Amino acid sequence: MPTMTVMQYLDALGKNRIPLVAIIGGADQCFAGDWVSSMQRAGARVQIVPGAGHFFDGTSEFDLLDAVSHALIEMKVKS
Repeated sequence: MPTMTVMQYLDALGKNRIPLVAIIGGADQCFAGDWVSSMQRAGARVQIVPGAGHFFDGTSEFDLLDAVSHALIEMKVKS
């Protein structure tokens, strides 16, 4: 399966009709500088978990659970 480029990913994201919430760790080193703003411009709602790394390990796993729960509740309220 071919790998999508960042621009292809963002283009597909912009055409998406399904609400998208991207939950990202604030200490994540895997995302380049303007990745978050690029996803927001493409239509995603981005939620950043302060101090969490890419894998949300350690105590951040509970913050991830809270962020996912909050996002799901918010989506249900809007529908």
